[in-house]
Amino acid sequence: MKYNDSEINLWVVRHGDRIDFSDPNWVSSAKNPYNPPLAPVGFAQAAETAERLKDEKIDYIIASPFLRTVQTANIIAEKIGIKFILDVGLSEWLTVKDFDFRPKLDDPHNLASDYPFIDPESESPANLAYPEDSEALDSRIDKVLSEIITKFGTNILLISHGSPIRSIFKTLVTYNGDGFPSMCSVSQFHYKSGKWNLEIHDDSKHLTNPDTTRAVFYRERWADPAKMKES
Repeated sequence: MKYNDSEINLWVVRHGDRIDFSDPNWVSSAKNPYNPPLAPVGFAQAAETAERLKDEKIDYIIASPFLRTVQTANIIAEKIGIKFILDVGLSEWLTVKDFDFRPKLDDPHNLASDYPFIDPESESPANLAYPEDSEALDSRIDKVLSEIITKFGTNILLISHGSPIRSIFKTLVTYNGDGFPSMCSVSQFHYKSGKWNLEIHDDSKHLTNPDTTRAVFYRERWADPAKMKES
């Protein structure tokens, strides 16, 4: 992925800890179990990440439309003092292994009353692709990165999920490492002279309670995944 003589700073953050990771029983009574909010520790992680990023030069914040990424982005955007955009291209990886059906996500206009730093011009998640294999995920991320960087230029912060962030690494720096990025970790990519370099990798030093699980979403984490149903 090359952008001629442009110089680009791209920041990448995974959402904070989610409620079903902290409380696997949450899913049993959840109205929308495929779209969990942040756990209390996740809100604290997002606030500390906002403090970590507040003095960096960030002109645009673009986030996945899932609730946990919206909540993480709203906290960071408020601290930085800019609106954030929702982009379905940064959504969770929707595999048939982990999702029995397409997750229900709110329209940006419906979320705006609770999360006032959402840009009202954000696209609706109605065209969320389901299901996806790993090649489809990599292709989606490659496409959305190209679109975002072409449109917004430099000094961009992306807020997404474990699997899509792995695809971002693979797309930009041919990263083949094990595991997933830690929740609310910070990474930074810098593009200059036709080449991407990874300047900061999965940094969690700003967190009081860093994620040590490096977990990704699997239904097996839930107490009773058999109770899943489309409502």
